[in-house]
Amino acid sequence: TDAERLIGSQQKAGRFLRIPISLPGEDPDVFAKLMHFMYGLPVCLSIVQTVQFYQCADRYGATAAMDQSFAAITQWAAEGKCCEVYDAGRRVGAKRVAQYCWKYIVRLLEYLVADPTSDIEKLSSNSLLSVIQSTELVVRSEEIILKLVLRWVMVDLQDRFRCLAGCLLCIQ
Repeated sequence: TDAERLIGSQQKAGRFLRIPISLPGEDPDVFAKLMHFMYGLPVCLSIVQTVQFYQCADRYGATAAMDQSFAAITQWAAEGKCCEVYDAGRRVGAKRVAQYCWKYIVRLLEYLVADPTSDIEKLSSNSLLSVIQSTELVVRSEEIILKLVLRWVMVDLQDRFRCLAGCLLCIQ
């Protein structure tokens, strides 16, 4: 699907390992997928799982898995899903992923707001405030930021309306 990426070789797609694995602090499903990848099997991952997969690969020094998962992450960012990847990176502590997407968001915010297929409205409230308060933000006018805030609020008017005043106060 659009929300998943196939990572790894498709040559052995018919075989899957069936070994129960559990490590403290690791998502068992993500760790199992890392093991599948290490054995040359393809794995299908959602955005959040890809970020978790990247973190897990980093912890265990699986550089090929890190490289391929980061390639999927950069592809998602280029396809307008950088906000979802950014929030996933922040949630799981993937600093490199979050920093990469942060730079993408603040440099291309104007295009993300104008593109109806981008995921800009998926930013968490904390991430939205961070974006609109950022000194790194590159936009032609505050009108772009106002459009962002309004687009973000309209996704879930009942829940997000309470954040509107705080967001509007942050527009410089």
